[in-house]
Amino acid sequence: MENNIVCPVSTERVNENTVRVIAGIIFFFSIFLLKENYLVIVIFFVLDFAQRAFTKGDYSLLKFLAKNFVQPFSLSIRPIDAAPKKFAALIGFIFSIIITISLLIKWVYVTDISIIILIICSGLEAFAGYCVGCKVYTWIILPVKKLLNR
Repeated sequence: MENNIVCPVSTERVNENTVRVIAGIIFFFSIFLLKENYLVIVIFFVLDFAQRAFTKGDYSLLKFLAKNFVQPFSLSIRPIDAAPKKFAALIGFIFSIIITISLLIKWVYVTDISIIILIICSGLEAFAGYCVGCKVYTWIILPVKKLLNR
């Protein structure tokens, strides 16, 4: 099944180490968010995910922090396709919106489940280099695109 995974593709490249550090920061903030439910963290996530999903991320604070974390440790630059990471940022943006709304209307279970999904996805990316976004793209987006193109 793993051989049939299809990710969005672009000519733009990003550093995999930077992406994984961003995911690690999101992972740890999300664990804290699960315990404390601070709306300011979720709004920060919404803005930062939007920056990385809809632009090149030049104003993303997480991207800035990750780049400055990677440089001093002389981690190699590992160029990878940016499109799957932009798609994953879009999914993160959507989940952050869901978390924001569910926090505001006090849907505790929706909030907690959404944060746990964010923790799992960011943890897999940060610690295993495993992009859940590609699987979502293959299993949901591609079939919908095919269905709509009939």
